[in-house]
Amino acid sequence: MKKSQVVLAFALAFSLGLNIVSATYAAETPADAIIAVEGNVATVGNEAGLNAALSNEAVTVINLDSDIALTTKVTVHIDRAVQINLGGHTISSPTSVFIIDKGTVEFVNGTIAADKQIAISVKSLSATPDSQNYTNVTIGKDVTVTSQQSYAAAIEKNAYGAKMTIAGKLEAPYVFAINGLNNHIENCAEITITDDAELIGGVGYANENDPEGGVGVYAAGYAKWNIGAAKISGDMGFAIKAGTVKFNNTEIHGAGEYNDPSGVTSGIASTGAAIQIEEHASYAGGIKLEFNGGKYTSANNSVFHQYQASGVNPSDQVEGITINGGTFIAAADKPVFSGVPTTDTKITEGKFSSDINEWSNGVKFLEHTTGDQTFWMTQAAIDAEKPVDPEEPEIPADVQQIQNQIQTTIDKIRADETFVKYETLVKAVEQAELRLSKWGETATTRNVRVNDDYDAGLIMALGNAIRALGIETELGRNLPATISKADLENAVKEAKSVKNYTAYAELADAVWTAEKALADGEVDKTKLKELLARIDELSEAADPEDPAKPIIPGINDGNGSGATNNSVSDGTAIAPNTGVRGNLNDSISTSIVACVVSGGLLAGAIIFRHYNTKRKTAKAERDFIKM
Repeated sequence: MKKSQVVLAFALAFSLGLNIVSATYAAETPADAIIAVEGNVATVGNEAGLNAALSNEAVTVINLDSDIALTTKVTVHIDRAVQINLGGHTISSPTSVFIIDKGTVEFVNGTIAADKQIAISVKSLSATPDSQNYTNVTIGKDVTVTSQQSYAAAIEKNAYGAKMTIAGKLEAPYVFAINGLNNHIENCAEITITDDAELIGGVGYANENDPEGGVGVYAAGYAKWNIGAAKISGDMGFAIKAGTVKFNNTEIHGAGEYNDPSGVTSGIASTGAAIQIEEHASYAGGIKLEFNGGKYTSANNSVFHQYQASGVNPSDQVEGITINGGTFIAAADKPVFSGVPTTDTKITEGKFSSDINEWSNGVKFLEHTTGDQTFWMTQAAIDAEKPVDPEEPEIPADVQQIQNQIQTTIDKIRADETFVKYETLVKAVEQAELRLSKWGETATTRNVRVNDDYDAGLIMALGNAIRALGIETELGRNLPATISKADLENAVKEAKSVKNYTAYAELADAVWTAEKALADGEVDKTKLKELLARIDELSEAADPEDPAKPIIPGINDGNGSGATNNSVSDGTAIAPNTGVRGNLNDSISTSIVACVVSGGLLAGAIIFRHYNTKRKTAKAERDFIKM
């Protein structure tokens, strides 16, 4: 039999309310039934023990301690409240496994497997229109229910006051359904599919013909559905003829081949859609669908496929389709909506693979490309997808005050002409010491070869920096043709022996460190206070020639910082100087590189230093230092 014929045969029988299950109940309990009862808990390990436990009204919990394979044409009937804990085991049957007539029944922790018929069938045999909570069945999240040739679970006719919760995994050719003869709207069945549930159609018999075949959910009879972030798939994902459904972040996929809509008198034939809607006057109708997030896709058809059943009078069975969000992706050559009247839809948000403005009732949807896919979305949704530049963190006022104090102090220090001259000398010394640390190496810096003329340029730069301070020196004059390491070492030694050199070198280092901290956006108040305190202390170091004066006169006048006034508005004292000198920072390294480059540029002029005038040589040397 072809798979399509099998689908139609089961759907036809189910819609008409025919009794697919033909099973018997063991009227007597064998004497050798294996059963252990402790209080209200029974532990069983075979078919006889299971039936014995169900016959004992005092037992409300049944635990399996092994797999149970039911014998041919035997199905377990349940008509009272009980929890069946499968204990990680499997209970199987060549026909159906459980028929639940009434009661609150919960299945936990294990597998229920049927071969030819419905694994779990809710019958509600004696329910009346006034029956409340007549059957209440829960398939726990750690339960797997399978059928090889039918539905994994189903609610059959007479479902007054029936409730069913599916939290586990259902796998079958046709996964779950409610019988079409349930056309009562009052006291109708209520079905909940939770976030963790998986309903996978096409597993079992249908695989022989179509590995992606089968039915996810067939909502033939009237029910109120509440579906969470479950996953539902099959030839058709969710097919409906009656009832109200809320989809909350649900994921539904229709994997079947495209089929031109053609309703039948009973049952349903797959179109390959994710949501298949058949309007059929013989069913209760009253179809309301609400989508709140989730993802709904079809491999070969539209997401929504709505049509009139053939062979019956046309009817309007859809009361409304409301979409408040979610992603809806049809096959590449198909629209999202097929056969859906524009008057049936209300759309406020969502992402759609085709233009749905005709169905949005005035809400404007714009074409928008995300990655390699194009969607129709509202402007608000498009704006929400745009990357948001992170806002710059707001700097607290007290931190800003310290930063401003540091910058003000640095500006005053740099306004001092003597400091600028000493800073030039310090940079020249640093460059010469870097050269000494690599003495003997064949080196090229920025394409300028390090040689005697380069070393001579370093010595001349040191001499000029010393003379700029008003200190007479012969350093850099009458240099030998070949510069030895000792020559450069002696030049550095003389430069560092200049009065106040150490004090200014430490101050320059503190200034460079503070400048880098400000450039890097340092906001640690403790670190900033330490930097400010160190600059204050070093800038107020006494002048050896006049100990009553600081080396940088007036640096703290009106500054609000400094050793005599080193507090901020929050009343917290600035941390005292730690006395620890920092390493060379990136700013110093940058200056050194600049000196290397300019020294190289000077090298050519130095080669001819004996032939040039003293004025020209001095100018070249000054340029070297300034760069």
